[in-house]
Amino acid sequence: MCSPVIRAPIFQPRHRGRTVWAIPVTALLATLVLAILMAPDKPQATVVAAAVAKVQAIIAQRCIGCHRGEATQEGFAVAPKERAAQTRPI
Repeated sequence: MCSPVIRAPIFQPRHRGRTVWAIPVTALLATLVLAILMAPDKPQATVVAAAVAKVQAIIAQRCIGCHRGEATQEGFAVAPKERAAQTRPI
């Protein structure tokens, strides 16, 4: 819902047969500026690479023993729930 304070200056002139394009264009530009200012910072590539390396280390330590194509841990002939880990690097 739009507030009447915002709607009135746009629609009242239109009902009189006049279109004031400055109002919707200004509202659109203000929305774009706010969206740009509120956007989160982009993560740096080194931070992302470090996070991926940490995740891969955790998976290798805790998951690969059971969720590998061929069993490497005693008691598992196949991956539990048929969820085999990827064989290619992420």
